[in-house]
Amino acid sequence: MTPTSRRAALTLIELLVVVAIVAVLIGLLLPAVQKVREAAARRQCQNNLRQLGIACHSLDATHGLLPPQYGYYPGLTSGNFGTLLFHLLPAIEQDNVQHKAYTSGGPSATYWGLVFTKQPGNDARTSGIEGVLIKAYLCPADSSAPGVLPDWGWAGASYAGNFRVFGNLGATAVPAIGDGVGSAVIASWRGRPTLAASFGDGTSNTLLLAEKIGQCNSTGPYPGRQGGGNAWARWDGLDYWQPAFAAFATGGGSRFQVRPLPWSNGGPCDPRLAQALHAGGMNACLADGSVRFLSGGMSDATWWALCTPNSGDTLADDF
Repeated sequence: MTPTSRRAALTLIELLVVVAIVAVLIGLLLPAVQKVREAAARRQCQNNLRQLGIACHSLDATHGLLPPQYGYYPGLTSGNFGTLLFHLLPAIEQDNVQHKAYTSGGPSATYWGLVFTKQPGNDARTSGIEGVLIKAYLCPADSSAPGVLPDWGWAGASYAGNFRVFGNLGATAVPAIGDGVGSAVIASWRGRPTLAASFGDGTSNTLLLAEKIGQCNSTGPYPGRQGGGNAWARWDGLDYWQPAFAAFATGGGSRFQVRPLPWSNGGPCDPRLAQALHAGGMNACLADGSVRFLSGGMSDATWWALCTPNSGDTLADDF
């Protein structure tokens, strides 16, 4: 008669050892998974910026000049009207979104005290497209951007244009926050840059676009406006919601912030500045179309040299 074999059950101590080993393995795995996710988000953000850089080059090749930070394009007072990111839409295969803003023109209109007259073309003003989410304008690392639309009625963005390039510096060096679409100084936002002639410092030494957090704050410490952040189609006021950097804060002290928390979460986010969305630094697109990762330890002087396209300054070793 063969004796019945028995398998001994785990003792309590053995079970606790197994649980402890599993917990250690999970603890080791989670940071690795987080790093993989962060790396994937960083690559996606780089790819988006590369796409926007190619779009800028495509429009320059087509029209002989880059779009303005804000205003008409390609004409001075005719063509399509909107922000830089509005003008980039056809070059990133979003023609249908821009065409939703088509108008045959019309009489003068007033919106919140701002007077304007639409010319024939695609015009972002009162078109209703401001709430359309554009995937190419969203970085996966920017958790604040999706909240812009439900909170403010505008679709958020995670990228912004360099005002030193796309704005008109000859009109107003530092535009006022109250400058609206009916203001005489709209020209200060309607630059006419070209890749061939506007980059005396070199296209590889000048920023075109950089990261900027979608919803920087809801109230914040800055007087004269409510809220601030980054809305790709913002048209009814040249304020801290514009998809721009190096406009309201210039020179020393205007360097980008690294992963700031929104003010609503107790953070120090400044809507006048660009913001790095990744640990250690920022993705940025240069005027030659290349995408670089800028170190969070970059000096103010190097940052401002990158912002200015034709000032004759040189870049330090921290670039």
